[in-house]
Amino acid sequence: MHLTTVRALLITSSVICFSFGLLLISAGAVMFQNSLWARNLPTDWNQILATEALLAIKLGSICLLVVAFGFYGTVKRSVQMIFTYRLLLALLIVIQIVVSVLLLGGTRSDFRFQALERLRESFERSMDRSRAFGVVDQRIERLQRTYGCCGIDSYRDWGLVLPGSCYELETRNLLVTGCLTVLEKYLKESGKALSWLLVSLSVFEFFTLLFAKCYSNGIQSQLMAFVRT
Repeated sequence: MHLTTVRALLITSSVICFSFGLLLISAGAVMFQNSLWARNLPTDWNQILATEALLAIKLGSICLLVVAFGFYGTVKRSVQMIFTYRLLLALLIVIQIVVSVLLLGGTRSDFRFQALERLRESFERSMDRSRAFGVVDQRIERLQRTYGCCGIDSYRDWGLVLPGSCYELETRNLLVTGCLTVLEKYLKESGKALSWLLVSLSVFEFFTLLFAKCYSNGIQSQLMAFVRT
């Protein structure tokens, strides 16, 4: 394969990895924002989501830095920088695969179940206070509006008087699904989505590593041929 073609493939794959890094940061930012809605509830649920969000942001940022370094080395045709790029990519792939496995395993862990149970207890206490004082807890209002849910298991948990957050803003349709069901699904899906995103990124990073190896070998071959002449 011609060295120019390998260089083009390396740059293209690096750009794809850079895009994945941006996507990771964006996904992490959204997850972190969602976790803030329940930060005052005495439960580990928002901590799990915040941890996953910060993990995505950090891995995405590291990916951007590594790819930017490799891109610069590719443009400069620096064998040393490309070799370092390969090492960093290999290390990043290993870390991402390990994190992906942990996230997939975490979607079925007892810790998540316990966090959701504590969320149920916290939700029940907040609902009791809301009924007692006739004012809906703003944390519950934000939680229900953010995730499009109502009550713990269903809207019936509120009794005859439903808060405004139990209705869609535009259509005013009743939100019948309970928040515990929605949040449990959200926790599982967010962990799975993040893990598969990391796996996909690792695949592109692997091909980038191969292209970087071919490109650095090609540059070295050209240098050796030039020295012989």
